[in-house]
Amino acid sequence: RLSPRTYHQDVARFVRAAIHEGKLKSGEPLVERRIAEEMGISRAPVREALRQLEDEGLLVNIPFKGWYVTEVSPRAMAEIVSLRKVLEAFAAELSVSALRPPDLQALRRLFADMEKVAARDDADGLLELHLQFHRTFYELAGHELLLQVWTTMEGQLRLYLRLHQLTYDTLPHYVEAHRPILEALNARDV
Repeated sequence: RLSPRTYHQDVARFVRAAIHEGKLKSGEPLVERRIAEEMGISRAPVREALRQLEDEGLLVNIPFKGWYVTEVSPRAMAEIVSLRKVLEAFAAELSVSALRPPDLQALRRLFADMEKVAARDDADGLLELHLQFHRTFYELAGHELLLQVWTTMEGQLRLYLRLHQLTYDTLPHYVEAHRPILEALNARDV
């Protein structure tokens, strides 16, 4: 049973985790009534949680049909890639001037941690570290709206990055693709 004051947050956390872990697949329908029954709560907090996940880009609500897990279509992937090219270049440009030695050390540690989890073939652990690595640019940029855009996009990015990992032969190769980013930041080369 869930605590009444956090029902919608708990439902959102539960559904988000199920999507990220692949228990709920792209295009899969979600039924408010069923979720409410399984969790022993009313439908109102479930509806609120599903709306929150829609805002995060993890769900879509099709009128008169219901809620579905967002599908990562080729078009959606192309849009994510094109948006990341613009946003990350801007975040890197802003963050380079703000980079201090401790920030570079933190990025190097993250990269080293990415190498370790990739060597263990831990795709989920790598996904989290990968997001943290890129989020660092947005945080260092000192641009609140840019960070807000990243935060909003992060849910969809998880779905995309899970598929993107599969385009590499191995997880260590995936991590290695980040070395030039780290070297460019170290050289302050936007």
